[in-house]
Amino acid sequence: MVPKLREANLEERYAVLGAAAVHSLFRVPLGWHVLDDAKRTLVYDTEGRIQINLSLLHCQPENHGQVLAQIEENLRTPGQDFASKRLELGGMQTLAIRALRSGREVLDQVYMVRKTDREDFVLVGRVTAKAEDIVFALNAAEVVMTSLACHLPVGTS
Repeated sequence: MVPKLREANLEERYAVLGAAAVHSLFRVPLGWHVLDDAKRTLVYDTEGRIQINLSLLHCQPENHGQVLAQIEENLRTPGQDFASKRLELGGMQTLAIRALRSGREVLDQVYMVRKTDREDFVLVGRVTAKAEDIVFALNAAEVVMTSLACHLPVGTS
């Protein structure tokens, strides 16, 4: 499904969309694509080099670090060797992964966790790009993640 367009700001070059999977309104740069399968919302650039995957995860808000630890543990499979670092970006606990193998590609991924207005859920953003695109990808993700207004009732996207 394509999320519902709520607003377009042509001067500042962004659109505001409502996505069912994350029960949220958020901004995306004009020209980017957004899909929503009711489990996750996927935001990606026109060239397909950058992906921002948004999903809600049942979790107590104070457990953001545990969410990131579980993500990292799940990525550490046999033969998968990567560098990781925890940091805070835009007030969100973040896990940065360098040189993650995905088939024949080597990608960087950054996981960002932020609280929502629902006590028992957090929003997890996963940013995926090649090393040369990751800074641009994180700038786009910051626009999306910081603009999220997590308050849409189910079915109103």
